[in-house]
Amino acid sequence: MNKRFYESLFLHNPNACYLLDKNGKFLDFNENTIKLTGYAKNELFEMDFLPLFEGRDQSYIIDKFQSTLKGEKSHFNTKIITKHHHEVFIHITCVPVLIENNIYGVVGIAEDITNEVIRKKEQENELSIAMQTQFSLLPQPLTSGRVHIEGVYYPSEMLSGDMYCFAKLDKSRYALSIIDVMGHGVTASLIAIASISYLRGQLTPTVNPMSLMEDLNEHIFELFNLHSAVPTFVTAISIIIDVDKNIIEYTNAGHPPGIVITEQEQLLLSSLNTPLGLMKDLPFKSKKIKFDGKARVIVYSDGFAETFSPSISSFTTQFSSCLRATFSLNNSQFVAKLKQDLPDDQLNQRDDLSMVSMTIEKR
Repeated sequence: MNKRFYESLFLHNPNACYLLDKNGKFLDFNENTIKLTGYAKNELFEMDFLPLFEGRDQSYIIDKFQSTLKGEKSHFNTKIITKHHHEVFIHITCVPVLIENNIYGVVGIAEDITNEVIRKKEQENELSIAMQTQFSLLPQPLTSGRVHIEGVYYPSEMLSGDMYCFAKLDKSRYALSIIDVMGHGVTASLIAIASISYLRGQLTPTVNPMSLMEDLNEHIFELFNLHSAVPTFVTAISIIIDVDKNIIEYTNAGHPPGIVITEQEQLLLSSLNTPLGLMKDLPFKSKKIKFDGKARVIVYSDGFAETFSPSISSFTTQFSSCLRATFSLNNSQFVAKLKQDLPDDQLNQRDDLSMVSMTIEKR
């Protein structure tokens, strides 16, 4: 019975399984150990485990071996160099051989995880390229006459569901939009990239926020929800500002309210519509407001608000004081202060974080 049990667990183990003495010499091993290392049976019996590892890894492996000889179990990933100089990534499980309270050696199981490691590296490379693509779509700070626009962007993962765009449409009109896709990660980022790319293509001198949101809503619905069993949605706010006429026209589709602050007052650009992508033919409302003198327009994602406050309503109240206290700063100074005031752990935040500030200085 003991022999059959031993053969089942050791000799017939689908992974490399081996027995080492207290000096690290091979006492026994199964056929898969021979296949994994490339060494013949007689060669393994004449060697210890250390030559299988690169010099820079050997001290780490020795520490693990010594810990096991003290009675500790361990699991770790590493790599070996086979007899034919091939790299093989493995996951090792080590347990002490304990007989009548005495440790006589170490039993190890080595699982070949090379394909898994290669796939992970390929995925990381692909994610890195996607992240660079996403960042490349974000506009650089814009300065034109009295107008200054700059964004802040911190994804919670490598890829983000938040994105924004802004542009000068003609000599006096500027467009500013921000979107927040439901969820995080790869899927949200693909929708965000498709949405912001579409928005950028629609920014012509004759565009208005209402038609912009209606077109984007149809685009998202047909691209991502028409044939999907799991619908997605996108919140967004789109603003057109005429700095000669001092008019802000905006539409808000389920997004946290934008904020406009002037020397005299503060206004909220609250939601007027349902989020984008839920239905194809949704009518959208827009609204126009006037402002005088210097003005600062802020749009942001819920992740940005939640960094400072637990709710959107408390954030707008709290943020009002900050906006008023920093109103005299120029746009670059204001954005720099916001970045400075972000919590130290913003890179570990649970949600994507983005914000755009646009300042129109006095004539």
